[in-house]
Amino acid sequence: MKRSRILRLVAWCAAAAAFALVLLSPASFPIEEKKVAWTRPDSAKQADELSRLAKEFQPVSEPVPRPVPEGGEELFQVSDALRPRVDFWKRVYTRIYSFQALVHDSRKPGRIFGVVDLRDEPGVDPEEFESVRRAAIQVLKRYREHLRFLTYSRFDPDKLKGERRRLYHLMRAAGGREAYKGSYETVRIQRGLRDRLRDSIIRSGRYFRRYSDIFKSRNLPEELVLLPHLESSFVYEARSYAGAVGIWQLTRAACYRLLHVSSVVDERLDPWTSAEAAAEVLSYNYRRLRSWPLAITAYNQGVNAMLRAIRYTGSRDVEAVIDRYRSRNFGFAGRNFYCAFVATIEVIRDYETYFGNLPIEPELEIKRHRLEKSASLQAVCDDLGVDPRQIAPLNPALRSPAFGSSYRLPQGVHINLPATTEPAD
Repeated sequence: MKRSRILRLVAWCAAAAAFALVLLSPASFPIEEKKVAWTRPDSAKQADELSRLAKEFQPVSEPVPRPVPEGGEELFQVSDALRPRVDFWKRVYTRIYSFQALVHDSRKPGRIFGVVDLRDEPGVDPEEFESVRRAAIQVLKRYREHLRFLTYSRFDPDKLKGERRRLYHLMRAAGGREAYKGSYETVRIQRGLRDRLRDSIIRSGRYFRRYSDIFKSRNLPEELVLLPHLESSFVYEARSYAGAVGIWQLTRAACYRLLHVSSVVDERLDPWTSAEAAAEVLSYNYRRLRSWPLAITAYNQGVNAMLRAIRYTGSRDVEAVIDRYRSRNFGFAGRNFYCAFVATIEVIRDYETYFGNLPIEPELEIKRHRLEKSASLQAVCDDLGVDPRQIAPLNPALRSPAFGSSYRLPQGVHINLPATTEPAD
């Protein structure tokens, strides 16, 4: 019996060794070698290189224009009823930093319960995003418990301390506990965006003039070029949890007929091609909805959602939609998107008042080459007589496979070249 166990153990070990050999050893059949001309730089290096190129291509002697739309017809207005929402976002954009947060009522954003410095929360690492996010969640839970206690419990006001005491006096001065009933369910926390908007304004100089030309050529309001301040802060590689990508935060569904999105190229990441697609989306939204406030809200929510809102409320007035439309998918972000956009316009038009003189980045001067037929990137570069490593930072839409010799770019894709590029002989 003992010998048979030993034999079984030896057989099992031999089988395991053979299985590991199959998994770990190289394949016995020949593999076709793929020649790679160069490797795509990682996103951080690419962003640094793009910033460097922006400064290199712009003559230092020429002043950098303010990235602010020209004055004209004021299409984007709000009623007195919506003004508190706009003022709320202006406060978030100009007075509250990303390490701070406003605790407020989501139904009435202007109702502020407190301003919290998240760096003071226990165990928070100010340099780590996830740590700050967890701290914000804990603050929200704490305020929710405070509001529940103050609106539904019996207590002696003289024995209240700290945040609860402050909240009690705040509530007493603004209508008492009855006015705040249910607020523990609608309390929300909003991190500040002052430093983010400041960086966004500086970065927008790279693209602003060309974006303005794109929108003017389609007879669209020039103020629409400010939407990336809300969407991505003009970060071309931005990605959202909902699958939106690029400066204009386009989803596959929003641009499936407008842009190439594949394993080789994702034009949503191209700063200029994506702007053309965004202009088409906004133009389509307006044709369907016949209201710029709703067309802008649809950029966040989708046209069909706004059509449902119109049917539900019987109105194309954005105030009626915000106040009366009820949908599980029409949450705080959608309800406040237009007001946040108006706040952005008002801040950007007078940004020096809030941020001082900013070092606006110069325009990134480029030439765009459209592929008339499908070709590999290496072949395109050879035809144009350019160094692939030079154009890589200008073409963030190209995915890693595009930089191998075995993949071809589809017809119609644009390749961005430095403005100083001379055509090959």
